Parts: sequence; structure tokens; C-alpha cells
Amino acid sequence: QYQIAATPEMIKLLSGEFYEMPSDAPHANTIAQGVDKGLKLLDMRGLSYDDPKWEEYLSQMTIDELLSQLPEGAGTQSVISVNKPDTSAGDGIDGINGKLPYGDKPYCQTYCSKVVLSSTWNKDVMRRRGELMGEEALFRSMVAIWSVGGDLHLTPFGGRNFEYISEDGVFNYLVAIPETQGCQSKGVSSAVKHFAGNDQEFHREGVNMFFNEQFFREIDLRTFEGGVCEGGSKALMQSLSRLGLIYDPASYALNTTVLREEWGFDGIDQTDGTAGSTHKQH
Repeated sequence: QYQIAATPEMIKLLSGEFYEMPSDAPHANTIAQGVDKGLKLLDMRGLSYDDPKWEEYLSQMTIDELLSQLPEGAGTQSVISVNKPDTSAGDGIDGINGKLPYGDKPYCQTYCSKVVLSSTWNKDVMRRRGELMGEEALFRSMVAIWSVGGDLHLTPFGGRNFEYISEDGVFNYLVAIPETQGCQSKGVSSAVKHFAGNDQEFHREGVNMFFNEQFFREIDLRTFEGGVCEGGSKALMQSLSRLGLIYDPASYALNTTVLREEWGFDGIDQTDGTAGSTHKQH
């Protein structure tokens, strides 16, 4: 066991003092909510994210309705006041999991693995696969698929090698583009995962990845760059690992500096989910 000297900041953190509310912080009840402005979700189609009409649209919902729109893996709830339907998303690189609009059988079409498909070097085949998966998502009333596998084959024993494309960052970049474009052409977000550095499956919930910036940009990030910058992807699923000592979803450099500021991404960047952690047994 290691002994670590407790700093004042650490003592404050452990005592539960995570946040001090400013004296002039507005209360949720002071924000306009539940005010009918006559705007429905369809009226907002095509508006830029900084259009002032969005503030009017959002003010029509109550706090509870706004909270219901925080995205998660299965989608978001409906909001009757603004005619917003519920949404769902499908998970799977080689086939869309999830129930059909009717019945209780989670059947789906299964496609050849990424390794086999990319080995054809046929961009038309890759795009067609994206189109077909997009069509199937529409049939299932889904708005997104946690689909294209964007990480690397760093070892032949990688637990996700069947979902990821290859060990070559540039080749992965080129393969991700047509499939993402095909799916996006159907109006379904093709979410590239796992962003980024999911280099192993064993203990992936928190494993530390160490590298230099040049390597990460030229190798690990290339598939995601292709899917976002060229493929037009509107969604990403993050990795559960750490970049150095920083948890992926908490990395400002990754999720803001690179993704949104450099690549211009304006979609959903969502954390991965886990049914249980491999840490718990230790």
C-alpha cells in the first residue's frame, strides 16, 4: 500500500465540498419554462444552433421535460408540448441490436465483419453497407447507430478486433468515410466508436493509455477524423479508458479542442455504457 499526503484540496474534496454556489447564481425557477410560444420541434429544422429562436423553443418545456432530453444509449423521451417524439438508437458494428417496432424479438440483419469488408478495398461496398444499415435503422424508428468501429488492431488478441478495421490509421480513415456517408445519407447518425484509444478490451473501464501527441493524432484519431470531417458523422461514442491520467469523457483537449474546435463537430459526443466493471473484483 502507498501513503499519500493529503492536501487541503484533497481534504475538501473528500469532505463533500465539491462545489460552492455563487451568491448571484440564478435558481432554476427564475428561468422561463412551460411558456407556450407556438413553436414545435419541426419548426426548428435547419436553424443554426445559435439562433435566438432556440431559447424560445426551450422555454416552452418544464425543467422535468428538459431533463428527460438528456441523451442516453437507448434514446430520449417524447415531449408532447412541442410535438417531439421519442427517439431510439441501435448498437452494433455488424448488425443493429434492439427490438423491432412490433413484437419482442431483437432480430437484425448481420453483416460481414469490418476486417473482411475493408479487405475488399471497395468503397462502393462500404458505402452500400452504410446505406443498408441506415435503412434498417429507419425501419426500426432509430435516429442513430453506434456503428463504425474506429480503434486499432494493436495486438492479434484484441477483444474488439472483429469490430475495428485494421492496424493502420490511414487505411481506417479511408474506410470510415464511405460507410459513414452511406448511413448519414439516410438521415441516420453513424456514430463512430470508441473515441478514442480503446486499445484493449480487458479492463477497458479505466485502463491508462500513454502516448505522445503526434502518434495519437496520426494513428488513433484518424478513423474518427475521417468519420467526422469527411463522413459527416453527427454522433460519437466515447471510450471508457484514460488518456494518460485523464478519463476520456473528461478530456477537454480531446472532446473540445480537437473534436469541436479543430474538426468542427456539432453532434452528440456520448459516453459508453457498461453493465459491470472489471474493477469490482479487485
